Order: sequence, then C-alpha cells, then structure tokens
Amino acid sequence: MTKRKKAIFWVALAAVAIAAVAIFDGIYNARKDKTVKTEQFIMDTIITQTVVSSHGQEVADTVNEQLRRFEEKLSMHLDDSEISKINANAGVDYVKVSQETFDLISTAKSMSELSGGLFDVTIAPLPSLWGITSDHPRVPSQEEIDQAKSLVNYEDILLDEENTAVMLRRKGQALDMGGIAKGMATDMVREIYEEMGVTAASISLGGNVLVIDPKSQGEDFVIGLRDPRGTANDVIAKLVVEGKVIATTGDYERYFEQDGKRYHHVIDPRTGYPCETDLIQATAICENGMLADFLSTTLFMMGKDKVLAYADNDMFDFIIVDKDKNVYASQGILDSIRQIDESIGYTFYEGVAVEK
Repeated sequence: MTKRKKAIFWVALAAVAIAAVAIFDGIYNARKDKTVKTEQFIMDTIITQTVVSSHGQEVADTVNEQLRRFEEKLSMHLDDSEISKINANAGVDYVKVSQETFDLISTAKSMSELSGGLFDVTIAPLPSLWGITSDHPRVPSQEEIDQAKSLVNYEDILLDEENTAVMLRRKGQALDMGGIAKGMATDMVREIYEEMGVTAASISLGGNVLVIDPKSQGEDFVIGLRDPRGTANDVIAKLVVEGKVIATTGDYERYFEQDGKRYHHVIDPRTGYPCETDLIQATAICENGMLADFLSTTLFMMGKDKVLAYADNDMFDFIIVDKDKNVYASQGILDSIRQIDESIGYTFYEGVAVEK
C-alpha cells in the first residue's frame, strides 16, 4: 500500500473544550422559553449542554444519564469499569465486555496501527508515571521511562470477537481510552438528539464541541478558538461550524513547569516524554467525533509540515498554531471563520490559512 493510499485508508477507517469558548451571540432568542441549559461534571470534565426543544429538559437529562453510563464502562479511574477490569487482568486472562466497549477498543487498536503507533491506546503506564494531571507531577528517571515505555504496544491488545472479550498480553500493561472516548461520546449524543427529534442543540465535552443545526433558529452559533497563550476566555478567532465536531489539543491544557521547561500531557509513546512538536495547538473538524478526537492529538504530535500536507483534503479540516504564533487552516474551513484577531500577536496566513 502506498503512503498516500495508507493515509487515505486510516483517515477513512478511523471512522475537546475545543480549547475554545462557546459564544451564543443571541442565538435562540426567538425561542428562549424552550431553551434548556445544563452543566454537569462527567467523564472527569465539565460538560455544558444547550437544547432547544419542547421537551428539552428530558433530552438533556437523557444525554447526561447516558454519558454517566458511558463513563462507568470506559473510565480507567473507576475500579468497576470494563477498562479497569481489563487492566487489572493484564497478562492473566480475557475479560468479557459489552459490545460497545469491544467495538471502541477494536477501533482504537486500528487507529493505533494506522497512525504508525503515534497514537497508542496502551499509553497508560507513561501518563501514570509522569502524573501530569495529578497533584504531584514529576520528571521520571530515564530508567523509569524506559520500563514504562516497554509496556506500551497496541499489538498486545488481544481481541476475542466471538466472546466479545479483551485481554492485554503482559502484566503491567493498561488501556487509556482518553484519546478518543469523549469523541465517541459526542457521536452518541448526536444520535440521542436525532432520535429525540432535536433540531437545535450544542454540547461541549472537555475539548469536543458539537453544534446541531444552529441556523434553524435564525442566527449563528459562534465558537471561539482559544488563545493558547492567553486565559480560558481569550480567543484568537471565531468559527461557525454546523453539524460537525470540533476537537482541540494543546500544550496549555494540562502541564507543569520545572527548571524553566514546560511538560505537557501529550506523551509520545515512542520516546516516553511529552511530545516534541513545533505546534502549541491543533484543532480538528469533521463529522465523526471519535475521528476528530483522535486527529486533534495526532495532528498536534505530527507537527506543522506534516499537517499542512493535508491542507486540501476532503476528509477533515484543521486549524493549527505553531510556537511562533503563526496560524494555518485547511481550505475547507476558511468560509467558517467569521472573525480573527491579529492584535494579540498571531499571524494568519493565506493559502493554507485564513482569508483576511
């Protein structure tokens, strides 16, 4: 298979807040009495939801209930989850899981393979070692990193399709679904909206934003692309995207600093260290939430030059920001950008970037 065909294949097969701020700008005013907004802490993140419907509260409650059920299956931090049971039995035995969990793990393994291991769902031993999201992050010794890195190998995921059972080949190995779970959850939410007849809604799941048919209410739903070197409320551009998921990965989301160096949460499975990249933010936009989630992390790790090779593809869109505060966007997203702000030091380029 040629490199081009392989790239097309893995993108097609692989069928967060955007590090962004959702800005209403007056949307839904015409039906304000039927607008329901909720905010819940689920899947280790704050989930905000807006539903415009005659039965909006029922819809929002159903979504939150299903997200909690989803978390109970897939969180590696809950002892009774199916993922935790697989991790606890690594190198010991197969664990029977639900079809939903089996399909997610199977897809995650395919994504890992087709990314060449740049994305690896067995990454868990390395983030646990660094503790970047904990209260006591640290820089491990090289010996510790080498030991943890030796446990990371997606090829050690054993799948028993007939019995919907999963096993990790060696003790100490562990799955971490964090790289795609919220994206898959976004796809599940979209299905709920459709099944319950919702025509206008939005939801943000810790870096993944979905907006459903905002124009049916007469005004645009504007999403602010976060300033990766500003506060959570600072934006560098505003987008209007309908019916797609926007997922963002950046080096500012979770990190610590030591001896003047920033150590962010995106660990490179090839080195065992936070990935060395010339990007500080990568946003992926496409219809499939799991794919968007996967791509935002993978594009961030790939670096600017490799990402720009996809500037004119018809499978997904992107907006990336490099360390010199240059912003590049794929051709397909240009018409969705409503406002840019170069006064805060960012440069937006034409061609593979934003039209001014």
